[in-house]
Amino acid sequence: MLATMKRATDSDLGREVLAQIRQCPGLSEIDVTVAADAGVVTLTGLVRTESERTAIEAATKEVWGVQAIASDLRVKAARDRSDADIARDALNAFQNHVLIPAEDIIVIVRDGCVTLEGKVHSELQSMLAEAEIKRLSGIAIISNDLKVLSEAPAQSGIETSQTENGGLSNDSAWIDTGEAEAG
Repeated sequence: MLATMKRATDSDLGREVLAQIRQCPGLSEIDVTVAADAGVVTLTGLVRTESERTAIEAATKEVWGVQAIASDLRVKAARDRSDADIARDALNAFQNHVLIPAEDIIVIVRDGCVTLEGKVHSELQSMLAEAEIKRLSGIAIISNDLKVLSEAPAQSGIETSQTENGGLSNDSAWIDTGEAEAG
């Protein structure tokens, strides 16, 4: 006896693709239409970013029965917001973040492209500032030109002190080996 798998109807396939897309994190507000015809899924509509387009196409590939994808998805122009709005939102994001020194960062916005300049105290602060900008809408490109100030040099684990006669005192020298003494 031959076992045959029932091929999904075009409308079922379209619904399954839409359900799969809706499960993708960060794609809650999408304007995408799905059409299916004999295993060929056509995606049309507008998305906010190239990464959204890629995520939708990847989700579509995961659905059983999809044999080909015709992606007519278009990325919305990044210029849906003014540079002044983006700059204000960036400064507001920095001022509301405890670890980002907003007073030391200059935000330059031109044609939706954001450049971060200034000084921060650590690489973490630089990465956090860039991450806050990535969360804003209407950003085309981010250039992180923040300078990380030299952090205090790491301690070598050896400390010595001078005695009154200028020599080293053995009782004040220690070496941290990270091992506990047996005893």
